[in-house]
Amino acid sequence: MQSLTVVVNGATDHTEEIAKKCGVTVITYQEALGNDTGRAIGAYFAKGDILLFIDGDFLISRTDLLPFVNSVQNSVDLALNKLEHYYMYRFPYSIVTACKYAVNLACNRKDLGMGSTIAVPHAFSRNCINKIGFDALTSPVLSQVRTIIEGFKVKNVHLVGIDTMNRVRPEKHFSKNGELPLSTQQIIGDHIEGISYLINQKGKRGFF
Repeated sequence: MQSLTVVVNGATDHTEEIAKKCGVTVITYQEALGNDTGRAIGAYFAKGDILLFIDGDFLISRTDLLPFVNSVQNSVDLALNKLEHYYMYRFPYSIVTACKYAVNLACNRKDLGMGSTIAVPHAFSRNCINKIGFDALTSPVLSQVRTIIEGFKVKNVHLVGIDTMNRVRPEKHFSKNGELPLSTQQIIGDHIEGISYLINQKGKRGFF
């Protein structure tokens, strides 16, 4: 591993202090810049040929991270969390799961199932990031769609069951006044942005 970068994106806990004690590169923003902006910032400053993205809210063992790194070392450009088995037996699909599947279908990548850069861990090759632009990472689905359009190799490589790991934030994950939770609205918006980019680049039929 060449470097480990922690982007402290408006955190109000002791993330910055703990990360500095661990001797990693720490980039701190006092004001939160957005859910996924930290990925783009980390990618901009990263020096390695393989960029592995995780979430600071939960721990993932190195045995679960290595398959993503190994896949990129072996010619995969975007290695995704292999979630399709996890969701195949959950019907009806949640709106978020349906969005993930719909984007992959629109990209003619039914084989990816629910594989998505919405979920961590995932890993990009440096070559892929250089082509799609680090700024694309501010919108996870946009980065995935760009990667597919550019012809890079995308594959679901390993299952990490993260749904029970995710930190619950009531202000984002609970609905209010009958509306969808804020986190769900944001994820839907990410998928709309990805589909919009696909249509602009490939036409209204996408890859079909």
